Amino acid sequence: MLARAFLGAQESRSLSYQSIWGSGGDFDTGVTAGVPITEDNALTISSVYACIRLYVDSISTLTADTFLRVDGDRRVYRPRPAWVDEPEPGISRADFYAQGLLSLLIDGNWFTRIVRNGNRDVVALFVLNPRMTEIRRNIFGQIEYVYNNEKIYSSSEIV
Repeated sequence: MLARAFLGAQESRSLSYQSIWGSGGDFDTGVTAGVPITEDNALTISSVYACIRLYVDSISTLTADTFLRVDGDRRVYRPRPAWVDEPEPGISRADFYAQGLLSLLIDGNWFTRIVRNGNRDVVALFVLNPRMTEIRRNIFGQIEYVYNNEKIYSSSEIV
């Protein structure tokens, strides 16, 4: 850059956007280690495990609260619903978020089942195993979630 400014020299770059993305995708995607990496064995690699643990532990312990918008202003919502502090009965909020984040990072999906009472208020949240959850459309074209090949949830029951 300085040479171009002072000497008028032309700048040339060894890599350009076109040489990478416009090349038609001729990158080698083969495994050179000899062992294919899957979701199951990725956590056995210490650097992968350390990165995921750092990310999950950092995010899952952040504070959470409830807010309400009134005329464009954000106001704290009280009383805070019990599911904010304990989404799944018997499991801490940090562990709940850790389960979901791990599902998201390893499998690419995070499915949370919403449990409601008779008044349609949220009373609990459960993280579902993404490997046991299938997304499909029913005969009416609506999205539904099939868990463990038996339990079917509507889109209003899953986040």
